[in-house]
Amino acid sequence: MTLRRLWVAVAATWVGVLLAVDVGLPLLLGAAAVAGLVGRGRLVVLPILLLLVASQISAWNIAGLSPVPAQTFAGEVRLLTDPEPLGAAMRVDIATSLGELQVRATGRVADDVRDLLAGDRMRVVGDVSPRGADDDWLLSRRVVGLLAPDRIDGVRRATGVRAWANQLRLTLERGGESLGDERRSLFTGLVVGDDRWQSPQTTDAFRGSGLGHLLAVSGQNVAFVLLVFTPLLRWLPPGGRLVVTFGLLGFFALVTRFEPSVLRASVMAALAVAGMIVGRPSAGLSVLGASALGLLLWDPLLGRTVGFQLSVLASLGILVIGPRVAVRVPGSASLGLAVGATVGAQCAVAPLLLWVFDDVPVAALPANMLAAPAAGPVMAWGLTGGLVAGLVGGSVASVLHVPTGWLLGWIAGVAEWASTAGWGSYRWVHVMVLALLLVAGVVGGRRFGWVVAAVAVVALVSPMFGGQAATGVSDPARGVRVWRDGGATVVEVEADARGEAVLAGLRTERVGQIDLLVVDKAPPAAVEAIVARYRPAAAVDLGEPASLRSQFQIGDLWVRFTSSNRGVQTLVDRREAPHG
Repeated sequence: MTLRRLWVAVAATWVGVLLAVDVGLPLLLGAAAVAGLVGRGRLVVLPILLLLVASQISAWNIAGLSPVPAQTFAGEVRLLTDPEPLGAAMRVDIATSLGELQVRATGRVADDVRDLLAGDRMRVVGDVSPRGADDDWLLSRRVVGLLAPDRIDGVRRATGVRAWANQLRLTLERGGESLGDERRSLFTGLVVGDDRWQSPQTTDAFRGSGLGHLLAVSGQNVAFVLLVFTPLLRWLPPGGRLVVTFGLLGFFALVTRFEPSVLRASVMAALAVAGMIVGRPSAGLSVLGASALGLLLWDPLLGRTVGFQLSVLASLGILVIGPRVAVRVPGSASLGLAVGATVGAQCAVAPLLLWVFDDVPVAALPANMLAAPAAGPVMAWGLTGGLVAGLVGGSVASVLHVPTGWLLGWIAGVAEWASTAGWGSYRWVHVMVLALLLVAGVVGGRRFGWVVAAVAVVALVSPMFGGQAATGVSDPARGVRVWRDGGATVVEVEADARGEAVLAGLRTERVGQIDLLVVDKAPPAAVEAIVARYRPAAAVDLGEPASLRSQFQIGDLWVRFTSSNRGVQTLVDRREAPHG
């Protein structure tokens, strides 16, 4: 199959996965018969057949994941994911006799769940409620219902290969104790994708800087795994090399919890190694296309996840756009390859990021170019020196992780700078303008090259001059209100605010400083996140009676508080403060 036919087949299969229409066996058999009769040499026949097959398989998968009815559950379950914080609760997916459920534990039960890992088992009693019929995120995880646990009666740790995988993760964590909680979480995120315990400030910084992908294990991590074991693989005969390679890839996928990007990278690596061993190496685009096609047919729901979509698009951008950019970068070839890969990946994923998240940070490209050179060594060192540090511990581990701390500090600093630089974000209008300029450049050739380049530069930098809102009231996130006038900024955070959402909302509003922070029964985590990033000049807690007597004049804003049957209200206007 030619490269063109392969990617047409991938696109058709992906469309079928997303459609998920029950076309019926008669139509499938008829399409297969037609393909067999007239398909030879016809570009369109195979893609249509794959579209129908993928649509049917996807429909069957979805039909088998109907929401479970409400009921009481009691029994032993196996954890499918690692427990992660969800506000004050803990969230984890489990395998049960009813299908896959998602546990959302609070209070003492959350404490019991917190230290478990995927593969562990527990006996749980609680109430099951059905998954929302329109909850695509839970559907893509094969979750059929939610479990609110009343109690946990017992726990059994994972055994066999799952226990080895968990022990490797725990060894990495133990070796990174000298890094401190925040940087250790960043370290495990870069090495094995475990970023569960990061603060809201760090999480938002990586998302707002376009560096979030560094914490999702990808092809670079898989490449480092194979690189570490290359000396061993060279000594093995071809058959043994293939078996050991597949075993390494499978184990690393288990360690990283079979994240979509890891599955894509592992299958690509397996196909590439198999091709080289049998003497038929394939180009990167062919391997990527074959991997995507196989995974989509094997698990159609994988194609509905943003993680898998971003992983395939980023790889496509690196392979297609990257080399074209690299040859135009002055300096060494290694610099060109690095810049090309970064630019290619960012350009390829930008449309999807706009579709899903509605914006792409302007600072994402420079942030990636600054952080990527440090991220690679952290990943490589984590799989070598990081494991030694975990096994030895003590002062030796501290010494081994000195360079790790420096590199992580640089990456975190880049993320914080880029997310708070206030450069704005690209929207659909910018992408459309750049697409039109690309077409104009191809059609017009060199005659209009300088004009196209000049307009492209303007389009690329224009979001940076969007400016900060001068006046007005806004609600940038749930439980957050912002008043701004005359350079003064007042922020009120309420009970239903969440740290990451609060920081993301304030960042989107380009809030640069907070002159007064008003806390109205807000969760401590949300308040701590705001204080850590913005260092408010003053703060008021409405839970304290004395706050009702507080009055502030900040620039042109006059702030006071009043109590009514609806509780304490914050009043902000432009009236001058009364004299005396």
